[in-house]
Amino acid sequence: MMKYLLIILFISGFMAITVFFLWDISDTGFKNDIAEVSSALHPAFSAFDTNNTDIYLEGTNVVIETNGEPNHETVWWGKGHKLYKEEPYVDMNRGGTLITDEDNSFTLTVSSHPQLAEEPTATNMGPIGISVSGANIFNDQEGNGALDGALSSIDWTGGHKGPTEYHYHLEPVAWSKDDEALIGILADGFFIYGRKCHATGEHPTDLDASGGHISTTQYTKTPEYHYHIINEEYINGNYIIFGGDYRGTPTIKRKERKNRPPRPSIAEIFSFMDDDGDNLLSVNEVKGPIKNDFSIIDKNTDGFISKEELEKAPKPAQGKRR
Repeated sequence: MMKYLLIILFISGFMAITVFFLWDISDTGFKNDIAEVSSALHPAFSAFDTNNTDIYLEGTNVVIETNGEPNHETVWWGKGHKLYKEEPYVDMNRGGTLITDEDNSFTLTVSSHPQLAEEPTATNMGPIGISVSGANIFNDQEGNGALDGALSSIDWTGGHKGPTEYHYHLEPVAWSKDDEALIGILADGFFIYGRKCHATGEHPTDLDASGGHISTTQYTKTPEYHYHIINEEYINGNYIIFGGDYRGTPTIKRKERKNRPPRPSIAEIFSFMDDDGDNLLSVNEVKGPIKNDFSIIDKNTDGFISKEELEKAPKPAQGKRR
């Protein structure tokens, strides 16, 4: 009972009053994927697109899994896609492929309580973070050189394909333009925000060389270290997202989403749990998180869960949710 109450408090504190439940099939049956952890997810993770990212606690770490796809319009979707945007000025020859031509999946595992390191660490080529849209964040380089040569391939919101996954180099104006909006999280576990500071409403004047400082944000009343896009124009009214060094300890880890086991279907759940074969699940038949949330799923309060009720119950992708 205490574990159930803690779950409700966590969700009500950080994600309104939504209640989630998860399940997994193994040789021993269904198991609860809500792990015992020492802390809760940071409230800023609520800003990440839940269709493109899965975010959960794993011990004292946070795992951010993304399909690597943006949630907004761009020419890089290709004609015929619902999010395709006509951008005749974008040089499509530099990217070579469209977003849908690649497996863009990426996983980042960071500390749930990142700390400033004694020495900064230079960023590498490839993903240096994950944005709230789901697409990756890159640094200010392209092909081991300055970004200048690739500017012709960058779309209206600071991203492009080249040569693999779609990613951002510049301020993503699709959701942040000279404001305090959350951009994403970097590989050292620190969040990065737009050019303005929520605490003052102005461009911060106390940033370090990487664009970081300590202050409150829209997600916490406790001052904490975080980055901002530095308010220094790069070219043609554009601003580099992150051109400095990590101030924390970075971790980069790839993971193929296609290797993840699929969530069991409604039919599979009933096949496993419906002992008497009446197409209804009683509280004595269900296990794990379905049992914990039985009264919530049982909308008509008849003491049974039907396939229709289970299908309509909220189900995030995996792990302990935001």
